[in-house]
Amino acid sequence: MKIPKCMSTQHPDNVNSPFFAENIELHGEDEIQEAYYAFSHLNCDEQMWDCEGKEVDNYVVKKLLTKYESFFREKKLGKDIFITLRVPNPTVEKDEAKVKEVGQIF
Repeated sequence: MKIPKCMSTQHPDNVNSPFFAENIELHGEDEIQEAYYAFSHLNCDEQMWDCEGKEVDNYVVKKLLTKYESFFREKKLGKDIFITLRVPNPTVEKDEAKVKEVGQIF
């Protein structure tokens, strides 16, 4: 098993928005492009995907594999590069745990 050496987190606070961003605040498709940029240009082998306290795009992997198909034919997601989810700790963040439980019911 490959252990990642370099992890990127989603859009750290920057003085300016990245060149690929459509808005000042990154979200949606910008986040997909940001992950691809971290993998393809910055040579990160892991991207932390923030699922804490916000709505999450359930099609992140599908969008990455579809939009950047040739890249992901070379670099296999889950083997060569990785997406790691950042989720709330339900024992510490009780309110977030309740939200996740309600979401699982539906």
